[in-house]
Amino acid sequence: MEKCVEIVLRGSDSLTLENAKLNNQIIDFNVEFAISNLSKINEYSIILPKLIYNEEIMLNFSECIKELEKYIDEGYNIRIWTSHYDINSYILLLYICNYLKDKLDNIKVIYSDDYDKNMYSIGYMKTEEIKNLLSFEHTLLKEDIRKLSKEWEKIKEKNSELRIIEKGKVKSVAYDYFDNEISKIINKEQTSIISLASRLTNKYYLSETIFIFLIKRLIDINKIRIIKQNEKYVENIIEIK
Repeated sequence: MEKCVEIVLRGSDSLTLENAKLNNQIIDFNVEFAISNLSKINEYSIILPKLIYNEEIMLNFSECIKELEKYIDEGYNIRIWTSHYDINSYILLLYICNYLKDKLDNIKVIYSDDYDKNMYSIGYMKTEEIKNLLSFEHTLLKEDIRKLSKEWEKIKEKNSELRIIEKGKVKSVAYDYFDNEISKIINKEQTSIISLASRLTNKYYLSETIFIFLIKRLIDINKIRIIKQNEKYVENIIEIK
């Protein structure tokens, strides 16, 4: 049997994969590509913005890269778990393709939405579904790897404030990208910050933290106002100013 190492996002994705007990080595990357500054990426680090987290947080994944190199030297196949909807796992796929483009002739990849289009992440799948998902495995050949690698290079070069998936492609955008949509929703109905953030999260598969920040940003620049204060800030009711 061929040896295989599984590449996956740390968190619900890696926990689901561990529970599936595929008996393979797992490398779980702690990365947040949707909103990170990529200026330190050559040092295997990304920086979470202070504007969102109130402190500058650096995520370093150099140990994951060391593990990956070790398994490659030992002749392991590489398999990446991702989806066409989840921005962080999809950019992880692009990054790994870029890193391995001159090291391997093929890479295995599994997209959770191939099994069920509503499964935007393996973190929402059951153990038996993960095992069924294995039959949907793809093999990326040299040309495929280089194509995805070029997508990563574009993302790295732009180093935008925010990254989303739109029409199946990664799009680099600024923080104001959702301003019009947020304003239109609030213009139709009064809502709490958290309710609006949850609604947008379910549509775009970005974290609620990001959308809470984007809504707060509009409050801070006087595009939105709070009309009812609640004990928790995220439960405040808002409307267009």
